[in-house]
Amino acid sequence: MKLIKSSVINITPNRFFEEDILKHIELCGRTCYKSEDKITDTSAEKFVNMLKKNKHRSVLEHGTVYLWTKETSYNFMGVWRSDLFDRYDKNPYSVAYMDGPEVYITTNYRVIIENGWESDLDFIDDEFGMFHVQRYTFSITCSRAIANEIVRHRAMSFSQESTRYCDYSNEKKFDKSLTYIIPSKFNNIIPVGFAYKNGNWRLGLKDLYSLNDDIKSTIPQSLNVSAKECYIIEKYLDSLLHTEKDYLELSELGLKPEEARGVLPLDLKTDLIVTGTLSQWKEFFELRCAKSAHPDVQVIANKIKKYIYEPY
Repeated sequence: MKLIKSSVINITPNRFFEEDILKHIELCGRTCYKSEDKITDTSAEKFVNMLKKNKHRSVLEHGTVYLWTKETSYNFMGVWRSDLFDRYDKNPYSVAYMDGPEVYITTNYRVIIENGWESDLDFIDDEFGMFHVQRYTFSITCSRAIANEIVRHRAMSFSQESTRYCDYSNEKKFDKSLTYIIPSKFNNIIPVGFAYKNGNWRLGLKDLYSLNDDIKSTIPQSLNVSAKECYIIEKYLDSLLHTEKDYLELSELGLKPEEARGVLPLDLKTDLIVTGTLSQWKEFFELRCAKSAHPDVQVIANKIKKYIYEPY
């Protein structure tokens, strides 16, 4: 049983040629299967073709496409017109803007593929332009409970670690253990690392938790953790430990990951990829940075907000 804290990584690409878009899609998609180790310099196109074949098109949404041109524009009775602009302006998943003869399109790779507009990739702008609507992608490590709250922002795009395909009983890939997120409430008490492995506790908190004041705690006194709080922590960690044991035993008895996952708790660690436009992230911050939001999602939302507004 391993314990970690939630975290956020900004994985927004810096380049937007089609080759870069495919590589970004692969990175996001392999999060679902935890197969990032299979990424090579030439694996992206094959992986994306697999997604297309299997109709796993939601992953394609992470591929941000910025188009720019003035070649398709024409002046009609003193007004600049563009078939390219009209096409994307009517698409609910794209943003189109015209500045004189120049056309700026912000869209995603799924829109391009599903509508058969691959020829529009000739107008790719490899950099974020003045009138494009910027999109950001973040890799979030959190509990499945918090992930459930984040994915309610349905206007954004998501790819999540799959408990159906990830076999946590696999010794080589997952060390035959489950990883849980330490709730922010216990962030300064429960240490990061393996809490239980190979039959041994490695927490370093105390040998025995009890409401009995005669039992001395090894938690530093400076933390002012009461005997009752120690007992709560013990019960919480024991519950997670028993879940891990049940999951691994069910796996050994022959249940597939998609069947054994039924016993997994909400504090199980999950990796979640989220892509959204600046306006979509602003709406996310309005709800998830609020003091009324869950404390654990506030931590994540405030980190992302800082990444966007204070990148350096």
